[in-house]
Amino acid sequence: MPKIPFIQDLYEKSKEHNVFSGIIIFDLIAFIAYLINPISLFFLGDLHVLFGAIVGVILALKARKVGDNPIHIGFIVGFFGALLSVISIIIFLFFVFVLPNAGFDFYLTLSLFFEIFIVATIIGILVGGMMGLYISHKERGNKDKLRDPNRNRIRY
Repeated sequence: MPKIPFIQDLYEKSKEHNVFSGIIIFDLIAFIAYLINPISLFFLGDLHVLFGAIVGVILALKARKVGDNPIHIGFIVGFFGALLSVISIIIFLFFVFVLPNAGFDFYLTLSLFFEIFIVATIIGILVGGMMGLYISHKERGNKDKLRDPNRNRIRY
């Protein structure tokens, strides 16, 4: 099967710049999910941001370098991915719903932005922090097992 050089180059660049790629994937998935189905559970875009955060943070944490702290990467991807997805969703809402129905209503647009921003930031930081903490804890446990070879030995 022939390899497609563009896709292969894109994949290599995404592994090289894992944080940036995680943020972009976070935004794309949240925005496309919102375009497909704009129905939310509690707040505007809550499920969409949750789904984007999970996928974006996982991809950023899988391709991280050896010395990178997974908790920091999780927080960075969670926060900036949420910010970028909020900007994408609010631009879409402004041009599709606010502008045709209410004209240029600055306060409505600003209130929508802050509503989505608060929810998305909380979701992004929580998901990023929890996944980073999980990966960090898992790696710390693996290092402890490698250090102590007599850990599982029966002592008399």
